[in-house]
Amino acid sequence: MTIDCAYLAGIQDGAGEESLPGRRCCLWRRLAMSVAVALQFAAASAFAGTLPTFESDEAADQWLRKASPFYGRMAGGIEAKGELRFRSFNDCPLGIVHYEGNKKTVGLNDALQGAGRVSVLIFEVTNAYQAKKHLAIDLAAGSGEIADAAEFGLLHELVEYDGLRLHRVVLEELDKTVGGIPREMLHWIGPDLTLSTYELPLAYDFIKMQKANGHTTHYHEWFPKQVEQGGRIKDK
Repeated sequence: MTIDCAYLAGIQDGAGEESLPGRRCCLWRRLAMSVAVALQFAAASAFAGTLPTFESDEAADQWLRKASPFYGRMAGGIEAKGELRFRSFNDCPLGIVHYEGNKKTVGLNDALQGAGRVSVLIFEVTNAYQAKKHLAIDLAAGSGEIADAAEFGLLHELVEYDGLRLHRVVLEELDKTVGGIPREMLHWIGPDLTLSTYELPLAYDFIKMQKANGHTTHYHEWFPKQVEQGGRIKDK
């Protein structure tokens, strides 16, 4: 999945942290400068932590299960119904989830490295965690309940939209575990993003963004295959 957080533009505008009101006396100006310095220090401190170096995605997955209770519950929920696997997948810029019966395979582009790769891995695990919803949409296409690619793509994108919420929960837990998540964990979403400004976009903006960046096209191309095959095997 690719996300362009242009939707975050303006969230901080007028929020009070980036620009303080003008003051008439020097005392207030000095106070404003002190607050600005404190905020800059806090922003730097928010990214003070580092992640371990992982030899494989499997190793990152095992560490995440211990470092984030919510991630551990997601991974455990997936494995309660089948198998969670990881592999390289370079046909998309970030990551994807393949469903093969009850096996979920998270594929990540080899270009992803370090904390950014771990962050994308977390997001794709949210997709695997929500597999039942994705599969229900595929089955509805196969049965004729969903009659066109536009509706099919929209429903899948809304499931991914919910995945952003789950992704942020994990990052919040990691932030406490490592003493501030590395900035790289947010770069793939937005270059200037911080955990405090990582909020869900408006659903309308998210759907328009996913269509504009070509992500929804993947689902539009997937639709006729589901119609032809009658939908994928139902997740048990």
